[in-house]
Amino acid sequence: MKEKHFDPNRNMESLETVWVTRANALQRKGRAGRVMPGVCIHLYTSHRFHHHMLPQPIPEINRIPLEKLILNIKILPAFYDRELMDIIGVPGNEEADRLARLGSIGYPIGPEPILGVPYSMGVSTMKETLNKEFEKSWQEAPGSLIEPPSEENVVTAIKRLENVGALDKDDNLTALGHHLAPLPVDVRIGKLMLYGAIFGCVDAALTMAACLSYKNPFVSPFGKREEANRKKEIIRVRVQ
Repeated sequence: MKEKHFDPNRNMESLETVWVTRANALQRKGRAGRVMPGVCIHLYTSHRFHHHMLPQPIPEINRIPLEKLILNIKILPAFYDRELMDIIGVPGNEEADRLARLGSIGYPIGPEPILGVPYSMGVSTMKETLNKEFEKSWQEAPGSLIEPPSEENVVTAIKRLENVGALDKDDNLTALGHHLAPLPVDVRIGKLMLYGAIFGCVDAALTMAACLSYKNPFVSPFGKREEANRKKEIIRVRVQ
């Protein structure tokens, strides 16, 4: 399946083809048998399923840029007097690890119990027990994300925000950061749009922002190659 990933070292997002997880495979098998009994065929071996596939999908927060998340945290009054790392709860914190274990609960994959709760207990009793455990952990570590990103990703995102000018050296929001936080775009594209408004070139800035935030316009859509070539030829003639 296709999955969005972000490389903090290269500062690039990519859409990568990855193997489904065991939880995805079991869910899709259940969908196939929802209407009537039948056979579900998977194009991989049982050895790959049991030994190479991940049990659960990687949380999206570990696969995307964190700049918008950090800006949204910074503008919330409830977090003014708290450190960013404490709010997010980066790995290494025991309570954050407990919350991560609770947040990763999915369909049972094997015979082992979930957090020490045996399957023989029954679904309703198991659900009640896990809910109590989750509430207890949340009270002990309020505000922490259930499955927090790595410290490296958080630090890299903070550095990118400082380079853009959204945060100062003390990790406080600047005037630019306050304006970037509500914009539903990447912080660099948001800065381009704001500066375009300031310097009176909004049309050109919005055109560049739209091109940068959308897929490559020179890629031919599937089944429309000839139509795309005609449009490209019109653009080429106009430019000449």
